Amino acid sequence: MTLPEQKSALRREVIARVNALTEETRQRSGPAIARHLLECPEWESVRTVGLFWSHGWELDLRPVWRFVGEQGLRMAAPAYRPLTGEYVWKLVEDFKTEMIPGHFGVLEPMARCREVAADALDWVLVPGVAFDAEGGRLGRGKGHYDRWLLASSRGIRCGIGFEEQIVTKVPLEPHDIRLHYVVTPAQVRHCRSVLNSFHAN
Repeated sequence: MTLPEQKSALRREVIARVNALTEETRQRSGPAIARHLLECPEWESVRTVGLFWSHGWELDLRPVWRFVGEQGLRMAAPAYRPLTGEYVWKLVEDFKTEMIPGHFGVLEPMARCREVAADALDWVLVPGVAFDAEGGRLGRGKGHYDRWLLASSRGIRCGIGFEEQIVTKVPLEPHDIRLHYVVTPAQVRHCRSVLNSFHAN
């Protein structure tokens, strides 16, 4: 089986597991994620957080948005730029009023929100289909977050998902970016080798 075939098969398997979760499990997952972020030592020095708006089968991050806002931190989210076909980060002061349906139907910052450079983000919450304990991440296959993660090398990269999205090993290519943390409602996984490299720099 080729690497693309392995990734496609893993996506189908993990999404099927997540779709089988009960509504009760989904409702208590977001608040648990927010509590776990406080367990990460670097969180104490965070000022600007890159978030995403979940959709479809993904874990509902609205409780995390509320938590970040209550902490008094700056919030940023991806916004589609039609002229270039790319996403940029924009600051969001009130996610209840400033997040609107975007190009692909996913909520994103409205046009008047101010753009912010990816390398200004201290902490980036990263969606994914599957994660492993060594910081490996399998995305949806479009590569948007891979490009952002390269541009935001100064910040902590933190994968967010259900425990059902954790696998033994994500099939990776040499250029794939690893995460510093993977946080699920059940626990925080410290990706030690990636964190050690981050702190050494």
